[in-house]
Amino acid sequence: MKKKILIGVLAVLLSLIIGFFVGMIVQNGGVSGLFSFIRTGESADAESSMTGQVVTVGENTANVYEKPDAKSKVIYSMNPGETATCVKEGDTWLKLEIIEGVYGYAHTKLFTLAEGYAAVSDAEPKAVEQEEEKTTYVTPSVNVLDIYASESNESDIVATVEYGAVLELISKGEDWSKVKTLDGEEGYVIASDIETTTYDPDSAYVEVVNKFVNLRAEASVDSEKLGSLNQGETAEYLGEEDGFYKVKTEDGTEGYVSMDYTRLNNGSGDSAADDAENEEDE
Repeated sequence: MKKKILIGVLAVLLSLIIGFFVGMIVQNGGVSGLFSFIRTGESADAESSMTGQVVTVGENTANVYEKPDAKSKVIYSMNPGETATCVKEGDTWLKLEIIEGVYGYAHTKLFTLAEGYAAVSDAEPKAVEQEEEKTTYVTPSVNVLDIYASESNESDIVATVEYGAVLELISKGEDWSKVKTLDGEEGYVIASDIETTTYDPDSAYVEVVNKFVNLRAEASVDSEKLGSLNQGETAEYLGEEDGFYKVKTEDGTEGYVSMDYTRLNNGSGDSAADDAENEEDE
């Protein structure tokens, strides 16, 4: 009788042991996952798509628990759209780093991958920085450059600029390129009539290359004279209009100087036009 009872107890124990190991194998995704769990102490939910990623809460509020148990303490409540780092993903629970060094558990089904974030490990979630696209500037390689409304020299001329002007290159083509003046006029120019320049809008300045140049209130030799600048003097570049550079002098006066007696330097020491040879401003 005792022998039968002993055999029965052993059979029950063996059944429990087998059930336990079968459950562990299933939970860890196979025998290799079980060995990984034995080695590292962590379940092999590993290959999941959310592990090491920034996740975001969906339409419903998500409670973050102290343990992977809904009866444990709620340490934080995440609103829709909030993000956290997923440290480990399971079928039911995500282990989250909600702020640096603070961990908790939340229901997997309440989260999705957040867009615009790089994969992270133990770091606080950081958005992927978008590289700022660098603007290319061009300058006419001819004395006078017409800017057309379309890719045809029979279309309307929307603007005309002179040698030394600076244009923003919008798109480059084999025959025609689209450009924009610094005043905002857009149009098309013959591609061979422009060349790139190292113009830097943050450090451009105008230098007087004649004996002197008059500073005028408007872009015209007939407008009011505000003062003058001598050879070698510089002023801050503000734009250009009808053959004149708009500038600001050291004392804060804004006005216009003729392109014929000045040159535009773009921060690197390069000039956008040849030195003028005229003796005086008209």
